[in-house]
Amino acid sequence: MAIVFQGLSTCPLCEEILDKRNAYTMFPPLSGNAKEALYIFSDAAVHVDCLQKHPLCGMALSVRNQVDEHRPSPASVCLVDGKIITDPRNILVIGLLTSDPLEDLHRFNFLTLNKNNISRWAYRDEFLTATKKFISDGKWEQEGPFNYLAHIINELT
Repeated sequence: MAIVFQGLSTCPLCEEILDKRNAYTMFPPLSGNAKEALYIFSDAAVHVDCLQKHPLCGMALSVRNQVDEHRPSPASVCLVDGKIITDPRNILVIGLLTSDPLEDLHRFNFLTLNKNNISRWAYRDEFLTATKKFISDGKWEQEGPFNYLAHIINELT
């Protein structure tokens, strides 16, 4: 979740200071892709008024809810076999890859897999093809030194 320093942190939408005078809300990391339309909200705090006026407000709030719903937990269920993943080291969560519903990769947002079932996942090859195309089309730009999409690809191969 975003970290806010009252009177120092700024809203990425208006670039004004965040303080107690104006309500703000916080977002967890939404995407590791700096080219993602919702990236501006990722791990950020924004004024509620600014958020409500932003054209991506509804989508940002929806994705924030999906991130919360798909956070690894003791109740995480594998997409492949429908069973609870009892060993937390075996949980693989695919988060927001793209908010663009026209992208092939979009249908793979917010999936939970047991790493032991990856070889049985019927859509693994389609996922890998879609991710490699997304990258080769220049639609992914990692944030910082950790490349989330490369990590997911590595886990699935």
